[in-house]
Amino acid sequence: MLPKRKVLPVMIDVGTNTEKLLKDPLYLGLQEHRLDGDEYVAVIDEFMNAVFTRWPNVIVQFLLVGCALYFLFILFSAIFFNYMKSFPASIVRRK
Repeated sequence: MLPKRKVLPVMIDVGTNTEKLLKDPLYLGLQEHRLDGDEYVAVIDEFMNAVFTRWPNVIVQFLLVGCALYFLFILFSAIFFNYMKSFPASIVRRK
């Protein structure tokens, strides 16, 4: 188990496609249409490269929130596999 003092939660807000939220002035999230495809990959790439440049042995845990579409899961799985090869320190295997 990791000590809580060594954990930094990060949330990457890539927008929403919920029209009600896009029009709500009280909505705290990014009020733009959700990034997808190459734009989404570019944001995640930039984050991963910055984090591993600063902390080479960091552990990154991905959590998809609100992802209801299966094709996004497939896209995310392909991206994660790419990071497994690029940043092997980020992979934690359970026994």
